[in-house]
Amino acid sequence: MPLNEKRLTASAVEGGLGYDIPLLAYSAALMVPYGGLRDVNLQAGETVIIAPATGGFGGAAVLVALAMGARVIAMDRKLESLAKLKKISNRVETVQITGNLEGEIAALARYGPVDAYLDISPPKVTNSTHVKAGIMSLRHRDRVSLMGGFIGDVAIPHRVVMLKDIELMVSLEILVL
Repeated sequence: MPLNEKRLTASAVEGGLGYDIPLLAYSAALMVPYGGLRDVNLQAGETVIIAPATGGFGGAAVLVALAMGARVIAMDRKLESLAKLKKISNRVETVQITGNLEGEIAALARYGPVDAYLDISPPKVTNSTHVKAGIMSLRHRDRVSLMGGFIGDVAIPHRVVMLKDIELMVSLEILVL
């Protein structure tokens, strides 16, 4: 669909919307996690775990979830990057991915009930505990969007998913520019 560049980038005085080209380009990256968050029907006021949260799509997912009115628990290995995310909003909490499943679950529990979990892992992530920790931190009938690009298999806590009646959504959002 062709876009009207003048309408998009001109100032309001000139009848435009005042966007700049880099922002318009970044909006395409925001659409990818938006698809996964819509799949789990994320609502304003809900809490969502996003992991990993500091990469290109993970960081975009945090921004989209905040724009949707959600509270975010951002998980990642990089403490420095998590600290930057924390400064974005008072609705962002952070948990480090350490490889210690019990520790990650306990860290997530400190932030109260969770409503949804979005995994948006890059292909290079292997043998990480964050998927299992995220799923195990959910309550009865909560939702999971698996958007990550894992190349290998991922450990899903089947018993927890079954007993808590957790809905697993698998999303493949393809971005064509």
